[in-house]
Amino acid sequence: MIPSIAEIKRSLQGTLPFMLFKSSGQGNLEVSVESFWKSFFAAVICFPGVYFFDTLQTPETASPIDPFATLLIYTLFYVISWLVYPVFMHALLVLHNKEENFRLFIIGYNWLQVWQIAFWLCLHTIILSGLLDQQLAEFLGFFGMLYILATQTYMTKTIIETNWLSATAFVIFNVILAFSIYEFNNKIIAP
Repeated sequence: MIPSIAEIKRSLQGTLPFMLFKSSGQGNLEVSVESFWKSFFAAVICFPGVYFFDTLQTPETASPIDPFATLLIYTLFYVISWLVYPVFMHALLVLHNKEENFRLFIIGYNWLQVWQIAFWLCLHTIILSGLLDQQLAEFLGFFGMLYILATQTYMTKTIIETNWLSATAFVIFNVILAFSIYEFNNKIIAP
């Protein structure tokens, strides 16, 4: 299901306030089965940025795997990473008696990723430009990572209607899951 430009715009407007630690846009998010599945289109929007950022992180050594096969494997793991988290989150929300918030949470989470990737790419463009002192660049990178995690935690706390500790635990779980998938992907592609 591909959302219309108007639906993408409305969804992005609904999640932008989370980047500013406000929940005011949450009412703009349409919550239905159709909008739930359409929210996964955010993965398509994020893919070029994530792939570009990942190529910056890969070692200089050439992989013995064909470049097309590498892209195919990377894409497969990318899709898996977008599907595995909602499955685990549903189970966690059921355990915490918050399953009624699942659909809105995934819709918000998916569309928030677009803003977070855009922020991350802008920040790394500034860092890699060489205009900043090395220590300042490292500080900005660290601050940027904390900011992304904080916005994710705020969105989780707001939508799931939980406390900061539980929201932080959900985000840490997401980070561990994403890192595990990323490392497994690298082991397959690495020479």
